[in-house]
Amino acid sequence: MTDSSGIACGAGSGSESLLNGQYAFLIHGPSVARAGSFTADGTGKITAGEEDSQVFFTGQTDGAIDPAASFYAIGPDHRGCLALATTDGGTAYFRFALGVINASGIATAGHVIEFDDTRFDSAAGTIRLQDKASFVADHFKGRYSMGLIGTGTAPVAIAGTFISDGNSTLSSGTFDIYAQPIVQSDVTATPTGSFTCCTDNGRGELTLQINVPTSFTPPGPTTLAFYMINANDIFLTNSGPVQISGEAVAVPAGTVFSQASLTGASVIREAGDLVDIAIANADGAGAITTNDNINIHGTFTASSSSLHYTVAPNGRVAITGVSNAPVLYLFDQNRGFLVGTDPLQLAFGTIEPQAVGPFSNASLSGGYMFGAEDPFAVQAAASGVVTLDGAGNAAGASDELNSDDLIQNLIQNQSLAAAYSISADGTGNFGTDTTAILISGKKFVFISKISSNPIIIVVEK
Repeated sequence: MTDSSGIACGAGSGSESLLNGQYAFLIHGPSVARAGSFTADGTGKITAGEEDSQVFFTGQTDGAIDPAASFYAIGPDHRGCLALATTDGGTAYFRFALGVINASGIATAGHVIEFDDTRFDSAAGTIRLQDKASFVADHFKGRYSMGLIGTGTAPVAIAGTFISDGNSTLSSGTFDIYAQPIVQSDVTATPTGSFTCCTDNGRGELTLQINVPTSFTPPGPTTLAFYMINANDIFLTNSGPVQISGEAVAVPAGTVFSQASLTGASVIREAGDLVDIAIANADGAGAITTNDNINIHGTFTASSSSLHYTVAPNGRVAITGVSNAPVLYLFDQNRGFLVGTDPLQLAFGTIEPQAVGPFSNASLSGGYMFGAEDPFAVQAAASGVVTLDGAGNAAGASDELNSDDLIQNLIQNQSLAAAYSISADGTGNFGTDTTAILISGKKFVFISKISSNPIIIVVEK
């Protein structure tokens, strides 16, 4: 297999059986957004699929993937290459790293980057094994929390919540919308919207009665394509002039959120005009302390803030104690999406619970996959695999994309060797001039403290 530059797949081949079934993907960057589904046959062939994509702000809706011109290869270390061709004649090339192998020997998740020379910035995302049983309307039912981002010349970030009736109607919608420099807080959409579901690839469409206020979008509802991963998780994207993409996650049935929905330690990761990874400690009664690690174009600061929060029954979390505080929308205990409210600073992210410590280097051992998680990063993206020995040493391999002065550098099959250090509270480093936070023994995140184009890297089993 070769990409559009004629570069052979550095990962090799022979492990194609790790991809076998239907997979949803979500990939986004400053000038590209892709969501879709492909079917892998376990031998290197793509047999079916569907994609919604925008590249350089031109929409393509419901494009069929061409099996005759699509294929993949996977090497023994679980890194692979993928080509997805659409029936309109376009082909996109990707590198990926797989993890979370189930009892049948099938990969259920992966990190992916776009890896070709047709653009001059980056794009990264994830691959998830789909549950075909969820491709019916009554599996898309209940309350969902949603996070969406839009990049390019019109930065947008949206977080919110709605209820699906499992038939065709969306209701009880509340959203916070950032469209630089306009901030719309706690917007109630009445009526909220509607949806249709689904093709054989899990694709449906939903319409929300919310207006994204940018010069590229006329007043009116926002229509999104969605791809079912399972009944609890969906990928979303649109095909309008402003690319918006993201995810909606189901709230467990019967959940009524309260102050206690934020309790104990959580890890926040936030990207946009800055990157920030933080530990947040909430008391379950309205007080929260954050310990932030922020890189703004190469300037690194660490700080602590004591704040207050209020959780609404629908999961919306308002934070006070600092100007332009972000808003959270929870979908479970200590889990949710984050959107910024500073009109001059784009911010979007997630929160998830941190495991109970104390931690040490021994908390991390074995094989992990990793990938970039920053849709706003213009000049860098990476995916790969790494093995940690539990004693502070890591070794692996990666594929990287770097853009500089309109030159696309595709760097494949790079060896990786790094030292890591984890303290009792889960903070530490992974390599030189980095800061890292452990989420659990299966997952941690890190950022560079010196890069002028920092990205968040997620490392997980």
